[in-house]
Amino acid sequence: MSLTEIQTEVLDTDSVLLEYALGEKESFLWIVTKDSFQTVELPKRAEIENLARLTYDTLTARNKRVKFETTDERRARIEQADIDFLDYSKALSQTILAPAEKYLTKNVCWLSPTAHCNMCHSLRS
Repeated sequence: MSLTEIQTEVLDTDSVLLEYALGEKESFLWIVTKDSFQTVELPKRAEIENLARLTYDTLTARNKRVKFETTDERRARIEQADIDFLDYSKALSQTILAPAEKYLTKNVCWLSPTAHCNMCHSLRS
C-alpha cells in the first residue's frame, strides 16, 4: 500500500501507524496519521535490541532458576532486577516511544518488518 492509501483507507482521525525499521548503523521510526507523515532517526539495531533484552531479562528475573542459589540470594537478585527494570524500561521507552509521544493517545498500530512482532493496541484509558 502507498502512503496515501494508508492515510485514506486505513487510518482514521483517532489512529496512528508507527513503523520501525532497525538497521545496523541507524534505525528509523515512521509516524503516519491520517494527515501527516514524519520520519525519526533512532539508534542502531544493536542498541535498541540490547535495551529490549535488558528490559526483558529484568522483567522475567523472578521466572529464572539459578542452580544452588539460596533464598536470600534469589530475593536480592529479584530486588535488584526490579530496580534495574525501571531504568531499562524507561531507557527503552525514551528511545522508541518518546519520539511519538504526542500520538500515543490514539489507537496505535506498531509495525516492524525487521522484528519478530507486530501489534496493534489502543493506548487510550
